[in-house]
Amino acid sequence: MPGRATRAAVGQLQWCVVILDESVTLMQTFPRHRVFLLSALLCGLVVCRVDTALAQAVTFVRERIRVFVEPSAIAVDGTYYFTTTASEPHPVGLYYPLPVDSLHPFPDSIRVVCEGDTLVHRRVRDGAAFTVELAPERLTAVIVGYRQMCRDSSGCYILTSTSAWRLPLERADFEIYVPPGIELLSLTYDAQATVRDDGVTVYRFSREQFRPDRELCMRWRLVRG
Repeated sequence: MPGRATRAAVGQLQWCVVILDESVTLMQTFPRHRVFLLSALLCGLVVCRVDTALAQAVTFVRERIRVFVEPSAIAVDGTYYFTTTASEPHPVGLYYPLPVDSLHPFPDSIRVVCEGDTLVHRRVRDGAAFTVELAPERLTAVIVGYRQMCRDSSGCYILTSTSAWRLPLERADFEIYVPPGIELLSLTYDAQATVRDDGVTVYRFSREQFRPDRELCMRWRLVRG
């Protein structure tokens, strides 16, 4: 999710310090235009901006997140919606950080799609960098999908970095898909569970004017049929 200031301005500067350690790599990735960085999420996108005017023009409006639980992995499919009040189309450099540690290695696959076009992305530290084009007076959808190994039967999608934006998300929709043979032991948000005809259990919840105070985390176990 996009953001403006973690812990107000001071927090934002701390984020900038962390990300700008990679400034040379990022400027090589985005060489032709003004860059401000949105660090997502697993994400909330947190703005570390180089161009203040453009940063203020861009709004992260809403997101739709689907998480597919596997025996030893999760696959995340996120759609993120942006608007801009700029007077003409402009490129935006995005940085999408990922929750990488010893139990959750860097994803084995990542794809980025905008307006039907597959975008080239580049690994920068524990995340992916790419560029999208935003146009005035329209909603632009950016799709990011990835698959990450989970060595302890748990996984997370980071939400709290949304606080970097001073405005809440207008709407956020979440779906967690759990196939037969896997039991969901815990989920950090209350969700409505339904079972499809194919035996997949889908946990759904939505929020409006969303300011998350915790991550979306889940833990599961394998069960015998």
